Formats: sequence, C-alpha cells, structure tokens
Amino acid sequence: MYDKVAAQLMNDMLGIWVIFLLIGVAVKIGSKLLKSKKVESLIDNYARKFGMDDKELNTPEGSLFLILIIGIPVIPVLLGMFMGIVSIGDIVSDLSLF
Repeated sequence: MYDKVAAQLMNDMLGIWVIFLLIGVAVKIGSKLLKSKKVESLIDNYARKFGMDDKELNTPEGSLFLILIIGIPVIPVLLGMFMGIVSIGDIVSDLSLF
C-alpha cells in the first residue's frame, strides 16, 4: 500500500522537476535568442509598425509590447510541453504500479 503511494509521489516529483528544468531551458534559450541580431531586428520591425522607437521599448509599455510579441507564440508551446509531460508521467506511473 505505502509502496504504491511512495512510487506515485516519486513520479509526481520527477514530473515537477522535469517541468522546472524545461522552463529553465526555455528561458535560457529565449534570453540567447533575444540577444541575436535577427530577433532584435524582427522586434524593431514590429515596434516600428506600432509606432514605437528604441527609447519607447525601454518603458513599461514597451516591456508589455515585448511580452505580448514573444509570449503569445510561446505560451501554447509551453502548455503543450506541460500536457505531454503530465501524460508521460501518468503512463510511467501506471506501468510502475503493476
């Protein structure tokens, strides 16, 4: 009885650590991408379309603009990764309880 509960807790904790690891990797890759010239020029092009210059990107409104431009495509990807990890964790836990 307690072995099954302990195994389930270990699987859940492993899934949580994997999620934190993937989020950390995504943040690291995202920070490197933001420093690249191609992404910087892409952000500048979007900013010009909305009438912002370089000085306005350093304001709170510019930060919100960057979060929206970068965050809208990233959020569904992170959600899909999370759901995939949860389903893999469920499969592994079901296999280990037999």
